[in-house]
Amino acid sequence: MTQGVRELSTVKLEFTATKAETASNKAPLVILHGLFGSKQNWRAISKQLSRVLGRDTYSVDLRNHGDSPHMAPHSYEAMSGDIVRFIQDHQLGRPVLVGHSMGGKVVMRTALDHPDLVSQLIVDDIVP
Repeated sequence: MTQGVRELSTVKLEFTATKAETASNKAPLVILHGLFGSKQNWRAISKQLSRVLGRDTYSVDLRNHGDSPHMAPHSYEAMSGDIVRFIQDHQLGRPVLVGHSMGGKVVMRTALDHPDLVSQLIVDDIVP
């Protein structure tokens, strides 16, 4: 490990997937909730987005929320690492990241640290 750089453990995130009705080459949507939220907040919207856009959608519980593991640290760096792992574990290529509030900060951090993993970024109700 390089001095000043710390290794963070990632957690396996819980999610709900909605598959597009017909096979598509479109990048999937990965949707992240806000503080005190969960993947359940996006259940109806993710189904509608999948249907209308013809894309697979993944509504994710961030660490320390919903059904995902609860553990320290609770930082944007750690949550971004979890999302990178999620993208890689599910072989999502370069998904569209959608983040609301706290989830918006997580997707911004992910896009800044790993631009090669993000095709597009949608940030709702939060500023950098």
